[in-house]
Formats: sequence, structure tokens, C-alpha cells
Amino acid sequence: MTVDQDLFVSIRPEVVSIPESGLIVAQTGESVTLACQVTKGNPQPEVKWHRRERKMPSGEEFIRGLSFTYTSVSRHHSGNYICSADNGFGEPSETTLKLDVQHAPEIDQDETFIHTGEGYETEIVCVIHSSPRAEVSWLKDGFPIDSSATNEITHRGNRHTLLLRDVKEESFGDYTCQAKNLHGEAEKTTRVSGKANDVNFKSDPKGPNYDQYALEWTAQSSTPITHFKVQYKAETDVQWTEAEIEAVNVDREFYAGGYTLPQLRPATVYMTRVASQNSYGYNDYGEIFKFATKGAGEHCPDGFFFLSLFLFGGVLDG
Repeated sequence: MTVDQDLFVSIRPEVVSIPESGLIVAQTGESVTLACQVTKGNPQPEVKWHRRERKMPSGEEFIRGLSFTYTSVSRHHSGNYICSADNGFGEPSETTLKLDVQHAPEIDQDETFIHTGEGYETEIVCVIHSSPRAEVSWLKDGFPIDSSATNEITHRGNRHTLLLRDVKEESFGDYTCQAKNLHGEAEKTTRVSGKANDVNFKSDPKGPNYDQYALEWTAQSSTPITHFKVQYKAETDVQWTEAEIEAVNVDREFYAGGYTLPQLRPATVYMTRVASQNSYGYNDYGEIFKFATKGAGEHCPDGFFFLSLFLFGGVLDG
């Protein structure tokens, strides 16, 4: 008697990338398909894709299947994609496909304004994304600068740094990093100044009074701040009202100011801004701060909702 038996042989999977070179170079906006091929494996392996050290561009941890397509790529799609095949027999097999999306330089800035003082060291940083690699140059007030005894230019990966050693008054100015490649160019400018930093407002935008508002703020400066200028106006007005206030030193490089804005209208949204004076003069007015007097209703600064039911001089009791 003869007995027929099927012999099942488990075979560890093997995969190769398509193309076999493992590299796809694309231009911004093009459609790109990433694919791999299973050349061995029994039983049929499950195939997944993930990106090395990062999630997939659309946020997934992985994508199943032999291939997938991005219809319009950007620099955010660049990276090393790993195709993994696993059938439970032995270790999963992997192959890597690198996607290089060519694009004009893009620059991320750490800061647009740096407050510093004489004798300090100051670092200006530009993070430059570019493919192919960009040619990078630095300028001060529009004129090229190189590494010297007072300026050190370095880069590590895509992080480009200009270090100003022993800052002097003549070191103050506008520093620009420029990046160029065959697809285009970009630049970003950082102002380095001895003038004070912008103020930080401490007051609650929801004013508790109908006709006045207590405004408080702090500012940082390496040289003493002596005065503040305060400007304020109703959101719908054109003319600013201005007052000058003496500064108070509260802690080393930190200074405080306060002013009660008088004769305000009830139920009104106001705008205010503050400039600081130190030994280098007044800085530019910083960001506008919005507040509202009591009774401003449902339209108040920063998305707050006033629970007050005051209506132009009358209070409605609930």
C-alpha cells in the first residue's frame, strides 16, 4: 500500500528593493512609488514598510503591502524606508529604499531677535533643509563675512552656526544666512542688539474694572532699563495714547513696569504695546497685547468669554 504525503518546507523570506540600487531621486511635486519584491519565502510572508527613526509622513507607524504611492512628494517624504517580510520562520528579512526628494533650500531659524551685551558670546543658528546640499554663506548688514578671530562659522549636519566672540557695540546688526542650490535659494535674518528684549505682559486680559486697567509687565536687558513707553488705544480707534514709566530692577537683568490706564470706556477691547529704554536707546515696540474692560461681552481678547453681563452702564441680575 502506498501513502501519499505532502511535504511542507518552511523557507525564511527574502526581499529586494525596487529598484535594486535602493535609491529613488525625485523632484518636489512628483508622484513616487516605493516597492519591494519577495524572492523567497514559505509560507507567504507578511510585508510591512516603516521609516527609519521616524513615523511615516502621514503619521502611521507602518504601511502593509509590497508597494505604496505618494502622489506629490515634498522634502518631508525624504528618508530611509524599510521593507520587512516576515512569515514566522527565522528572522524577518529587510531591505532599505532611500527616497531623496530634491528641493530648493528651506531655513528654520532659532530666533529672529537676539538680545546680548558687550563682552558676551552670542550664537546665531540656521537649520537648512536642502537637497542637493546647499552652499551656505553669512552676511552682516548685507556684507559677506567669514570666520575670523571674532566670528566662528561652523556646521554640523544641517545646523549652521555663527558664533560672535566677545561682542562689542560694532557687533550689533542684522545677520543673514543664505543658502543656494540648483533648485533655488533662501535666506533668513536675525537681529543682534544690545537693546532690551520685548516685554512679557503679566496682566489678565479680562479687566475687572469698567473705566481703568492695571497693566503690568517685565523685560530682560543686559544693561539697565531706565524707562518704558506705554501706548494704548481702543481696538477701533486710530490714535494711540502714550505714557512714559520709570523701570524697576527686580532681579539682576530683569526689570518691571506697571501703569494704570485711566479714563477707559466700559465693555471695550483695547490694544497696548510697550518699548524699553536701556543704554542703547529704546527698542521697537513689541507685540500688541489685547485686554478688555469689564462688560466686553462675548468678543474679548485671546478667545476668553466674559461672564459679566454689564451692558453700557447697567448690570443685569440673573
